[in-house]
Amino acid sequence: MSPAGLPLAADAEGSPRSPLSPVRLVPSSGPLGLLLGATLVDQTFDRVAEAIDAAYGAARRAVPWETLLRLLTSVFPGTKVAIASEDSQRRINIGMIHLGYPEDLIQSYVEYYSHINPWVPVVARISPFEAAVSDEIYPSDLFRDHEFYRGFIEAAGDAESSAGIKLFHDAHSFAMLSLHYGRRFAEKYNRSIPRFLTTLAPHLRNAIELSAAIEIAERSPRNLADMVEQMPMAAFLLDRSGEVQVANDAAQSLLDERAFAAMNARRQLRLTDKAAQLRLTNILKAQDVLSPASPGEIHVSGGTWRFLEFTSPRSDPRLIWLPGGEKWVVAIFEPSQHGASVRRQANAFGLTQQETRILSLLAEGRRVDGIASALGVSVATVRQHLKAIFAKTNTHRQADLIAKVLQPPD
Repeated sequence: MSPAGLPLAADAEGSPRSPLSPVRLVPSSGPLGLLLGATLVDQTFDRVAEAIDAAYGAARRAVPWETLLRLLTSVFPGTKVAIASEDSQRRINIGMIHLGYPEDLIQSYVEYYSHINPWVPVVARISPFEAAVSDEIYPSDLFRDHEFYRGFIEAAGDAESSAGIKLFHDAHSFAMLSLHYGRRFAEKYNRSIPRFLTTLAPHLRNAIELSAAIEIAERSPRNLADMVEQMPMAAFLLDRSGEVQVANDAAQSLLDERAFAAMNARRQLRLTDKAAQLRLTNILKAQDVLSPASPGEIHVSGGTWRFLEFTSPRSDPRLIWLPGGEKWVVAIFEPSQHGASVRRQANAFGLTQQETRILSLLAEGRRVDGIASALGVSVATVRQHLKAIFAKTNTHRQADLIAKVLQPPD
């Protein structure tokens, strides 16, 4: 178990490693776009942004992973939720966190029922980060006489159906986030939970990578550079002056685009968004102290910048005036799902930088109050900007605005 509460895989020597193979982040192709009408009328999808924030908060250890579980049970009342790690070869459970199950039943699962769970071999064949529904791949009615059904599912109560998403899968183990519910919820939740998890999936993937990378770096600060190299999203390792020490492949691609960041002649990172650059400058100058209440993230047009602070042992023991060691900042950029489309349309309609930020967050499914919180402004200010956006785009409702923004180019 990691200190954050999420099970991590280990290498042959027992050192923690990321449960996912390093991959380049590809923005989601758009379940929000495909389900646009639903997201604007279905209050459930207003909570996706909260779930994303909870996942990243857990990755930074600002909140425990159970925070995400509590949010899921509040979004889908009547469910029980767990993140369970299974050894697919030995058919045993190697760690889990949960909400809604009796503690003694979970203990029985870890010690016994995980060995005979008929869902485990089926789930093992599912691709990571693809939502799955038990009623579609292996309904529990097919094993009602099985000891697992009688001893665990019936004892849990209202757990005959489930929907979930695999968080990682390597040669030896896998982890699954799953929500269980009874037959009375099956018709509704068999549709809505997979849609929710599909939208959340790319953010969960990044949060798990980030959580694992932070743990590795903290155990051995020398691995900071390796941590940045292996991150799936664009990541830069900066010294106290803002000079780029390491930029992974995704970060190099980001620099090539020159839409979000660039390097000056001194190899210092320069962010194109003025507010993001100011935030980074203040963090580097220690004028902005990162904490759970101020986690170091800022939403910009087309994505989100996240900043993490690390302290490594002094490279030279004579540098005694550096309390605790040398300071490093990792700058991470995660593109939004509809960033390219939003930027294209914002340029076409002549939107300001702040109007573009608001439009980007609106396209991600955020409500007005959520946008205000993300940008650190009042709800009234957001509404005022929305009026200007409506006027420039010749629209009158948010649904029409988003539909116009996300339409493909001619």
